[in-house]
Amino acid sequence: TVCTQGIVGNIGSSDGIVPIWNAARRWFADDCVPVPERCVTWIAPAELPAAAHAAPQFGPLAADYARRVFAREGREFDVRLCVRNFPADAIIAEPAEFEQLNFRGELSADYAGLAEFTVTRDARMDGLVLWTRLHNGNDPAVDFLEHQQAWLPVWFPLEASLELRHGDVVRAEWQCVTPAGQVFPDYTVTVVHDSAVGGRITSSYSSRHHEMRVGQTALHRKLLAALGDPAAAPDG
Repeated sequence: TVCTQGIVGNIGSSDGIVPIWNAARRWFADDCVPVPERCVTWIAPAELPAAAHAAPQFGPLAADYARRVFAREGREFDVRLCVRNFPADAIIAEPAEFEQLNFRGELSADYAGLAEFTVTRDARMDGLVLWTRLHNGNDPAVDFLEHQQAWLPVWFPLEASLELRHGDVVRAEWQCVTPAGQVFPDYTVTVVHDSAVGGRITSSYSSRHHEMRVGQTALHRKLLAALGDPAAAPDG
């Protein structure tokens, strides 16, 4: 009659909740109360904090984790990135809904979406930030951009930053696809900006659960280089 779960990820579906939830629903009462009731993932264009933009590096725990994973897999690859203590004022346009998981019914494994973002100030767009909000009945939502505790905001980097002016419009399209035989979905986002100076600029980024690529963005290349350089290791 009540089902609680904590399988939502930094992007709601990223930890494989969709097939698990759909398979479990046969055990639920007709009026089963899900906790949480909904998980909404939001997406917005943003600029990295100054320190992260100038000299990106993994924190100590993340660096140790990445080295262990790479050693186990026998190779490096582009890990999915999160940013701790991501400041809300680094977001440069109103966010859009990326994904909604309504646990009162069956969940969809694959979906597509799009949004147009109007930039609210002159800014450098380095990528897209994604984060979740958990909703439970009439209680206030738990926003993991505001409360960066259980889940941290996800960062999808652009290959090259965009210099934007107040009022510019950036279009983003995305897809979520779960490969056959896999519970973890893959995400692809394409950003389009029509610049008065440089014409149309298009940038695509894919974040796969079983990632094979290495160094697909400048940010990943810098992070992997810093990971292999003892002198670049963060303190504390």
